Amino acid sequence: MRIRNSLSMNKLAERSGIHVSTISLMERGLRSPTLDVLLRISEALKTDLWAVLKEATESAKSGKR
Repeated sequence: MRIRNSLSMNKLAERSGIHVSTISLMERGLRSPTLDVLLRISEALKTDLWAVLKEATESAKSGKR
């Protein structure tokens, strides 16, 4: 979603208030986000939380991150 929205990790970090290293760890599947973090990311991406969760679920099923 971040890449489709043409956002760098740095820009997403800036918009969401989440450290860029945390975003990197989550994208690589090395850290699980809290509900608060998911809400902040969805707001930064200007999308609903359910859309973020749906895409994450589909990616997990297909083995992608």
